[in-house]
Amino acid sequence: MVISPDRLKSIVDFVRKHRVVLLRSPPSSGKSTVGQTLRDFFESLSDGVYINLAGMCGKDEIYNSNKFDNYWKKMIGRSWTEISECKEEIYVIIDEIQVIYGNGAPFFWGSLKTILSSESNTRDIHIVLLGVYHPNVEPISTPLDLHCTLSLNVLLLTWEEFSQLVTKFIQRHVTLGSMNFIIPDPVRRALYNVTAGHVGLCRFVLRVLRDQFRENGKTVEMLQYLASTLLFNGMIGCARAFYWTRDWKVNKPETEFIRNKLLQPNTPFSGNLLDPVIKKFIKMGLITTINTNDERLTFSAPIMRSVLSNYLFKAPLNVNQSPSSTFDEFLLRTIERMSSSTLKESLGKGSYLYERTWQMEWFR
Repeated sequence: MVISPDRLKSIVDFVRKHRVVLLRSPPSSGKSTVGQTLRDFFESLSDGVYINLAGMCGKDEIYNSNKFDNYWKKMIGRSWTEISECKEEIYVIIDEIQVIYGNGAPFFWGSLKTILSSESNTRDIHIVLLGVYHPNVEPISTPLDLHCTLSLNVLLLTWEEFSQLVTKFIQRHVTLGSMNFIIPDPVRRALYNVTAGHVGLCRFVLRVLRDQFRENGKTVEMLQYLASTLLFNGMIGCARAFYWTRDWKVNKPETEFIRNKLLQPNTPFSGNLLDPVIKKFIKMGLITTINTNDERLTFSAPIMRSVLSNYLFKAPLNVNQSPSSTFDEFLLRTIERMSSSTLKESLGKGSYLYERTWQMEWFR
């Protein structure tokens, strides 16, 4: 785990300031690691516990308070009831909280309401909920409004942290026998730019680079690989951050939404959380809120844009193969299927299109 003292302090200070905090971010973005780091930090000062609720997904524990308590005892040696009634200072980190969103574990949410009430001010309990998304995305809301939130922004590696991660990664593989494995500085900067410090994606691409370039990789070849279909396909097939693509049957509204956002500059965009497409994409981890105080949306990493455009719009198209219904749609699909090199050479004098180039693309 690479986390600077300053970044850890900012998260710790926020947790200490509030009774209940929700940290929501996409899958494989470092929530669990940060949660365990917080547990270790608070455990060294007073009392800290970390529990993951993934094991009760789809089980009776979600609806039965006794089984819920038994799950806690099995996992960490203490029941939720014992912890919620604790009089001593304690910090509780609960991972995969989305498992009990909606109508799940009403007894748990009721306890949280009590903890937040004025009658509970004598208790020194702080709870951190780690989830993939905010409960307001669910059709059935939880009985508790969660206003004190953190998001992906606090999990992203800074450039200094990223540099430490890369250095440690290289050193580790040198000890494992890859004596000539290197990652040149231009490649490091390109990798940081396309991931924006997203922990899961950084680690995945580092592993792939090591597999592809074990012996004195050349800078140009490594940069080309970072922009290649080979990497994009590998991410779709193996990276946990892209798990949702494996069984995804994209429909027309989803395709139109993504196309519109890809055509915009790489900046946050506004969206209605009641929109079914936005709700689905937030749950998938494709888009997320930009930071704690800004409810605008953004792709969870810059490379997500490239992977999506390659996945959805590169020929052969992975969306509906039926003929275009309008001439505008026909032109749009033509452009989407063209290679970038063809597009660059498609303009003549005065920016008029070369007729021959477009004719050949339509016959292709």
